[in-house]
Amino acid sequence: MMKVLHTIEKLVLRLLEWAVIVLISALVLDVLWQVTTRFVLKDPSKWTVELASYSMAWLSMLGTAVAFAHREHLGLDYFKLKLHGDAQRVASILSQLVVIAFAAWVMLGGGVRLVSEVLATGQSSAALGIPMGAVYLATPIAGGCVVLFAVVDLLELIVSPVEETPDRSPP
Repeated sequence: MMKVLHTIEKLVLRLLEWAVIVLISALVLDVLWQVTTRFVLKDPSKWTVELASYSMAWLSMLGTAVAFAHREHLGLDYFKLKLHGDAQRVASILSQLVVIAFAAWVMLGGGVRLVSEVLATGQSSAALGIPMGAVYLATPIAGGCVVLFAVVDLLELIVSPVEETPDRSPP
């Protein structure tokens, strides 16, 4: 079962990393176009600011999930490493449970509710005309990914021997 979960985790992580690469590239091109139209053509593009804003929102949410998967997020490692091996394991398990609860309740559950309510209103963006629910969809997607990564980490902590837990490496 862990092998299947690791395969899914790696696939999701690769998709997220490529999405982040595409978003950064699009953001750079978008801002370059905005600067060109504003200062060279003297006729600023109206849609580029909105696209940059929405791209940045997606980039920050998906980037959060990527950082979590690579274990590059903020954590309480300093305090955890001061504990004995068994206490470190318990602290790590509790930490993963808190992350799962937050990501599932706030990011995934709250995000899905927000997206569905905004889609129900039919609200769309002013310049691009895209549904605002599509903009907010980044939150539940990132939340679902964080839940997946945290569940895999939690299961690793539970099934792995005590001496292996402090030296876990990113996927």
